[in-house]
Amino acid sequence: MNYKDHTQLKKDIAAGKLENAYLLYGSEEYLVRGYAGLIADKAIPGEKDAFRYSRLSGEKLDVDLLYDTVEALPLMGGSKLVWVDGLEADKLSPEQFALLEQILSDVPPSCVLLITAAASAFGAKKSAREKKILAHMEKAGATAEMGKQTPGDLAKFLVKQAKQYGCTISTALCRELINLCGGDMLVLQGEIAKVCAYAGGGEVLPEHLSAVAVPKMEARVFDLTKEILAENYKGAMEILANLFYLRESPVAILAVMAMTYADLYRAKIAGQSGLPAVQMIGDFGYKGREFRVNNALRLSQKLSVEYLRHSVQTLLALDLRLKSAGADGRALLEEAVTTLFVLRKKYW
Repeated sequence: MNYKDHTQLKKDIAAGKLENAYLLYGSEEYLVRGYAGLIADKAIPGEKDAFRYSRLSGEKLDVDLLYDTVEALPLMGGSKLVWVDGLEADKLSPEQFALLEQILSDVPPSCVLLITAAASAFGAKKSAREKKILAHMEKAGATAEMGKQTPGDLAKFLVKQAKQYGCTISTALCRELINLCGGDMLVLQGEIAKVCAYAGGGEVLPEHLSAVAVPKMEARVFDLTKEILAENYKGAMEILANLFYLRESPVAILAVMAMTYADLYRAKIAGQSGLPAVQMIGDFGYKGREFRVNNALRLSQKLSVEYLRHSVQTLLALDLRLKSAGADGRALLEEAVTTLFVLRKKYW
């Protein structure tokens, strides 16, 4: 079975409809961990003793130990759960992988085998081994991919989290927090906890966010871009200086700047061609990151194609120089920001 909707997985777990084996993977670690916990609690209610519950590291998996653990009958009858946490199948030797396939093809009915994978595993370009594991697990039990959530889903998540801390928060403010800190649910969980603690209960206000929420680097670089577009040279240089003060990598800063200008360029071309935002989201893989499209469409309206084209070329040239041996990252980024200001005036 392949759960395409993890909410159905949640319903089945709550109803006690457990499968013999589970593979949970995907880029949203919060959901992977959360659903793994739900499965473990339902399979082994109460205290998890060593006779009925085993958790093995998947990074350097001892497949022989896994075989013995899965095959051993639970003490005093009943069922047991074996959790392989962070499976990295491509690190196994051919002999170990063959044994793993054997285990997956015949999981005893007395055991619930739970496998979680690292965020980088089972991605869009699955390896041959990962494809085999998926096939085995779908036949033996169930698989579920926990991908990035939509802004709407994240907003609902934040509202629910705030309620647990005795606070209320508007959907608009939830989206502001998402734009500020990114869409990782683990990060957002920590940020909403801080914001609610600072608010001290009741309604969360914008000033509570600005006081304690830590902006993700992408948000700060986006602010840098907005200062450039607004022709606020001092403001842009202050943000850049702050990024270096926080020891952000020049390569990472440049990557986000290039991504932001690429968003603007795509949005400008799409707008001139009369393409709807939904098509841009699909054509360029922005699903789950729709806020980037909306921001780019709004900001690109007053920009010329020539400015955006030359800006992207400038950032590409900087990337080549920045990755050259002995390049001064800070000096090159300051030069790039200055060049973008010059281009802004030249190609109004």
